[in-house]
Amino acid sequence: MKKLGTMAAAAAALMMAATPAIAAAPQSAASKLSVVNNVKRSGAATKDANQIAGASWILIAVAAVAVVVGIILITDDDDEPASP
Repeated sequence: MKKLGTMAAAAAALMMAATPAIAAAPQSAASKLSVVNNVKRSGAATKDANQIAGASWILIAVAAVAVVVGIILITDDDDEPASP
């Protein structure tokens, strides 16, 4: 039962961390009617701007593992007293 609670807490923390990315919808019905969509943006030409494109996924994976490990360590029931 202790492992189930720990895993549930870890899953809840992961979902809370992922919620902003899920909530950012690509386009809503109101944004299609916006005047801002009719404005064309121009940007500077870049060459080889993303030289370390794969490193962001590695960083996200390491951060996710760190969050899960931190939650497991925090929710660990240690019944031993701190002092003798």
